[in-house]
Amino acid sequence: FPSHDTRLKNLKEARDKEILIPRELVRRKFAAFDATLKTNLRDMPRRISAQVTALGASEGQAAVERYLEEQISAAISRSVTEAQKLGIL
Repeated sequence: FPSHDTRLKNLKEARDKEILIPRELVRRKFAAFDATLKTNLRDMPRRISAQVTALGASEGQAAVERYLEEQISAAISRSVTEAQKLGIL
């Protein structure tokens, strides 16, 4: 493991070369991504419950499972798109 002095020197060099990302910027971006992900997933039951009920009654469990997988994938895709806009990915 590098010594404390070595780590401090490396950090100073990285800061001088502007290759460090400010901690607060990282926190803000990940907080925004976290909020987006939670919103996309938490809103899902309200948004799709009627469709799930109808599919279950008309087409059965396999159709409901396919629909839920599609909706979860879509929510994740929306979150990834938002993360890209935030510059996280």
